[in-house]
Amino acid sequence: AFLTHEISIFTPFLLQLVKMITKKTALVVVSCILGLLIGVIRPLIFTFDNFLGDKKCRPYEVHLSYGNNSQEMVVVWRTMSDSCIPTVTYGLANNPNISMAVNGSTYTITEAQMCDAPANSRPFKVIMHKAVLTTTVDDTLHFYRVGNGSTNYFTSPKLPSTSKSINFIAYADMGEGVVRLEDREALGTSHLVQSIHRGTPLDFIAHVGDLAYADGKYTVWDSFMRLIEPTASRIPYMIAIGNHEFDYLAGGEKDRSNDTHYEPSWGNFDQGDSGGECGAMTTGRFPMPRPQPEVDNPPYWYSFEVGPVHFVVISTEHRVSPGSPQYTWISNHLAAVDRCRTPWLVALYHRPMYVVYPHKDNRVVGQHLKSFLEDLLALHEVDFTISGHVHSYYRTCAVYKNKCTDLKGGAHADEVLEKDTSEGVGKVTAGEDARQAQLQVPEEKAKKGTSSTVKGVTHFVLGTGGHILSTIEGKQELWVERGLMMWGVGTFNITGDTMRFKFMADANGTAVDEAVVYNKAAGRVCPSPTPVSPAAAGGPPPPPPP
Repeated sequence: AFLTHEISIFTPFLLQLVKMITKKTALVVVSCILGLLIGVIRPLIFTFDNFLGDKKCRPYEVHLSYGNNSQEMVVVWRTMSDSCIPTVTYGLANNPNISMAVNGSTYTITEAQMCDAPANSRPFKVIMHKAVLTTTVDDTLHFYRVGNGSTNYFTSPKLPSTSKSINFIAYADMGEGVVRLEDREALGTSHLVQSIHRGTPLDFIAHVGDLAYADGKYTVWDSFMRLIEPTASRIPYMIAIGNHEFDYLAGGEKDRSNDTHYEPSWGNFDQGDSGGECGAMTTGRFPMPRPQPEVDNPPYWYSFEVGPVHFVVISTEHRVSPGSPQYTWISNHLAAVDRCRTPWLVALYHRPMYVVYPHKDNRVVGQHLKSFLEDLLALHEVDFTISGHVHSYYRTCAVYKNKCTDLKGGAHADEVLEKDTSEGVGKVTAGEDARQAQLQVPEEKAKKGTSSTVKGVTHFVLGTGGHILSTIEGKQELWVERGLMMWGVGTFNITGDTMRFKFMADANGTAVDEAVVYNKAAGRVCPSPTPVSPAAAGGPPPPPPP
């Protein structure tokens, strides 16, 4: 096309030349000019086309997630062209001369898949690729290379095992801070996560809802994916659905979440917070595990296992009341978790059950979530939960029915919370005599207690990924252990029957709060452990022994 354009420019000049000189001379001149154009410009065009072709297939927005079993690592990336061959080469990092190659799949995300405006107001096409890598050795460094991209590294997933320790980070409500400047602290969160990973290698990141705050603007997604790529291309980026990924007002016939649109009269679910995306953008960009295809519904509700922990991901943007598809899935799934195989059980979801003051609307939602799910989580002895949505950090005691329990299930006496202004705005802590019963539970007694009474669940709320912070009042309910109005992330180390938590502040990268949670399955009588084969690592868990 470029060559034709150049010839068209010279055509009037050539015609005039033909009139002025003889036919023979004109032919010689024309031949010379055409030769010049073809000999000089054509190679330049060929080189330029090659450059464009290489760029069109260059991978970007590369990120990882766990696959359907503990042998699999999923790689997802974008290109500018849908004609690119989605190939990934990978192998053991200590033997880079031996590699395997796998061909993946290509799919697109377009405005036609969105439910409502503004997400479907302008044409766009996002070309995605996905490949599933199968590893044969767990917890081992691998290299991988996507298409014609550069070499990167990941550590293969840890098989379910009581002897393994894991480290992970969790947060919610992030944003990207470049297109939407009000979320600029997301940049600080990204830098903090990278810094933590350099010091203590992480197994994965859990982003429990409200990811990009794109709200129907696909260019915000582009910025968010670039922000997380330095870390998400090295460790799995696991997500839960939030209101800013899913909630919509119209176009429900395009909702691919396989459930009725959730609009309870008592909740703030009808705000259109996703800008019409209705989960389509998130589903396309973040394919999550589906170990039980007939019942799992990722990225809305699904599960995965890492080392000694079984994670259950719940969508608080869908029905969780008894009789709903998701409630049935949660109930059956929790009952089937083998606590001898994976003694820790953790729930991840976006909207919290326990909500601090002054968040009235969110407290109403939380009360309903408690009425639907709290008995279920307590029955199956979930160790702790992680959520967001309220844009501050706080954690609860081990709580059941709004009462703190000790680690054997005993309820505490009433306590008074006081505002502590010694360390920053919005810090909430217990009064001088508060929670002495819980704080003085001997460690061995706490770890070995086997009371038949209900054991409370500890809730961590981490809506501190970078979006605008929200208020925590000084006077709070009795179950609030600590609250802070500051950006940051939670780090979780699980070793044996102990989970050690730290809240790390974006501002200085230091721990400003710490907590310990003991495993409720500790002391359970289990059969002698048998080695878990990689092939069996990802199937549906059998019922626990009696």
